Parts: sequence; C-alpha cells; structure tokens
Amino acid sequence: MRMKYSFYSNTFKFVFAASVCLCFGQSAAAAGTPQLCSKVLLEAARTPDDEARDLVSQLRRQQDQRSLKTDGPLVDFRDSDIMVVFGSGAIESISKNGFLNAHQTKESSWAGSDDFDPDKTSIKSYLRARKPVEKAMAGKNITDEALLPKYGVVQFRNPELLKFLEKEGLMSGDTESGNGLDIYGEVGAILKDDVKSRTTFTFYDSLSYMGKMNAAERREAVKTSVFTFTDQTTKIDFNQIGFSGRYIEAQIWGTLSLSDVKYFVVNNPKTPWNTQEYADKIIAVTVARLRPYNIPIFLAKPADTKLSDAFPSLQDSEEHLAHLGYWIPDKPLGK
Repeated sequence: MRMKYSFYSNTFKFVFAASVCLCFGQSAAAAGTPQLCSKVLLEAARTPDDEARDLVSQLRRQQDQRSLKTDGPLVDFRDSDIMVVFGSGAIESISKNGFLNAHQTKESSWAGSDDFDPDKTSIKSYLRARKPVEKAMAGKNITDEALLPKYGVVQFRNPELLKFLEKEGLMSGDTESGNGLDIYGEVGAILKDDVKSRTTFTFYDSLSYMGKMNAAERREAVKTSVFTFTDQTTKIDFNQIGFSGRYIEAQIWGTLSLSDVKYFVVNNPKTPWNTQEYADKIIAVTVARLRPYNIPIFLAKPADTKLSDAFPSLQDSEEHLAHLGYWIPDKPLGK
C-alpha cells in the first residue's frame, strides 16, 4: 500500500504543479519566471530513487576526499554483487509491493534483541535505534519511509581479497552455525548493477557498530567508514574500518522491486548436520515459489564448501564459504 500511495501522491503533485504553470503561464512568462515553473514541475516529478541517487552522490564526494593510508589489498568495487536475503514465503507480497524496509513493514528479525530492545517492546525500540543511524548516514532527517534503506550484503568476487582476509584472520564466521545470512531467509536476490548508484555499504553491521554511539561519534564514523560504489580501485585497511568479517552490509536507498533483480540464488542447506533429503525438500519448496516470476534461479554451493574448492586460486584453504556468508551460484535451476 505504501508504494501505491507514493505513486498517487507524486502524480497529484505533478498534475497540480502543471496546472499552476498552465493557469499562470502568460503572466509568469511576462514576469520572466518560466524557470521557476519548470523547477516546480521537476521537483514535483522527483521520486524517492532520485533523492536516493543524490544522497549517495553526496557521500561519494566525501569518499573521494577520504585518505586511507594502508598497505591493505586493492579492492575493485565494481567486481561485486549486492544481495538482499528474504524468505520465499514473502515473494508474492514483494511482487506486489516491492522490497520494504522495517519502517514500512513494522517487522524485523532484530526486534526483541537484548542489544537494542532490552525492554522487549519489539519493533518500536528497534526503529528508535535505527533512525539516528540512518539519519547520520543520510546526513539529514528523512520523513519519506520509501527513501530509507533496505538492507542486504555486498559480495566481492575477487579471490585475492578472500585470500587476504583468511591470511589476516579477519573471517569470524562459524561454520557450525551456518553462513549467518540464513536467519533472514533462504533466498538471495542478486540486484542489477544500476542499483549501485543509490547504494552505500559498510564493512560491519551499521546498527551494531553505530547504534550506541552519540550523534557526534556517528558523524565521524560515517566520514571514515561508509562507502559507495566508485569507478576506482581502492586500497582498504580492514582493521582501520572495523571489518568484522561476517558480512559486508549494503544499504539500498529508495524503492526496490523484482524489476531490480538480476537472478535468485537459493541457499543450499546441505551441511554436515543436515541430511541431503532435508536439503532437497527445502530447495524444492523454495524453487516452486519462485518459478512464477520468470527470474533466473541458481542453487548456491553448500555453506561448508571450502574456499579452495569455490576459488581454485585459494590453494589449500581450509576455511569455508560460511565464514564470509557467501552464497555462490552453483547449479542453474531455470526460471
């Protein structure tokens, strides 16, 4: 319903602005103010996605001025995917309303956590904790809930980066607890590259890292550790930016729908403690739910796959995909 409301609201503003310009066109032109009329029309026609791109562009300019002195690895930000994880039971709702954030759904897996909801007041405490963090990242207070971010993960495909993380002991995941992302659902929606123009990311969970900071501390954290996708290869010091190793969080600003999805990757629950029969049943139900939407579907490599098997250049690595929360497409399952 929120998406429909936003559409009608923007349409009304556009028609109203156009009517004003038509009614007063002659006098406005005579007064030399047609530019003002055009400005009103342009502002009325702007969408949350336009606002999102402006917001990320501002952060990108800050990032370009940032000086990280580091001997860390070179990271090509273009060599990556953005993935949003969800439960397949929500696919029908997503097809109608798009991917919504917690402010819109009034639901979150964080609600009720000891860290941000000690009084167990559920979603209200969670949203109160989220708001100042998102405000700090945006650099302003945002009232349009559709503009506020939807959260996902960034998956860099560069094996050399993974090799560096393993060597430096920066991977903190636990193979026995799965890959850390399956608590959010069993499907990863891999987004199209043009979504990157309105996406930021942090090398940590933004709420965990900035949620208990004061306003001044959050502003400083944003300056040093909120990144955007650039056309440059950048050196990264993972120790300096507080990389936890579990996953890289993406913040997608503006609207998000199935039209932004490149393909689905279905988590493979096959692990030493899950039988193949159990895994096959979960996969079959998930794929059946996704097929009607005509988007390519892939099965991910199992979470306990060694990095050396997933990336041959990582010779003799004993670490597993679970340590980075990586869902790497393995077998195509059609559409």
